[in-house]
Amino acid sequence: MSEMYAHVTVRILEKEYHVACPANEKSALLASADLLNAKMREIRDAGKVVGLDRVAVMAALNLANELLETQGRGDELKDIDLHAMYEFHKRNRAVATIALTTVSDPCHYGVARLDGNRILEFVEKPAKGKEPSNLINSGLYIMEPEVIDMIKPGFCMTEKYVFPLLARQGKLFGFPFSGQWFDTGNMERYERAIKEWKDLA
Repeated sequence: MSEMYAHVTVRILEKEYHVACPANEKSALLASADLLNAKMREIRDAGKVVGLDRVAVMAALNLANELLETQGRGDELKDIDLHAMYEFHKRNRAVATIALTTVSDPCHYGVARLDGNRILEFVEKPAKGKEPSNLINSGLYIMEPEVIDMIKPGFCMTEKYVFPLLARQGKLFGFPFSGQWFDTGNMERYERAIKEWKDLA
């Protein structure tokens, strides 16, 4: 299994990232990273503040607003029918739709409280027996461009500001899916996901 993957170190701005990718895609990954680095430097040198951490996602979306139609993001490994999720999103006329995955013990996560398919709120790390459901945010969103207008200047996170605002407006929906889901937030978790993912060729 390990021979199928190459471990690559790429540098974006002043930060190094360690990435695992299919061995036959190593050259393409390095070329893409070089292009991304060059573009990020252009933005920075033009006086924009850029970054690759989660808190920078909203700022990056703001810069790209004129290019967006419907936007999605995700940084976990998941088996999900994106077409079905997109159709669900449009059918409900949602401004944002979050893919929800089921976990056996939701006490360590933000847990969705729902009214039908509409998300009312996320309850952070509820005590055992107090969970509103066993559905958690899987890390994949579909958002309409109007979300850009909700971004506050400066520090702004989707989970802390945008999603609660949309929930209060009744415009935040949850799409439960039953496919595999793994957190790949660091190399250890990523390698565990590769080892445990079922039917990985």
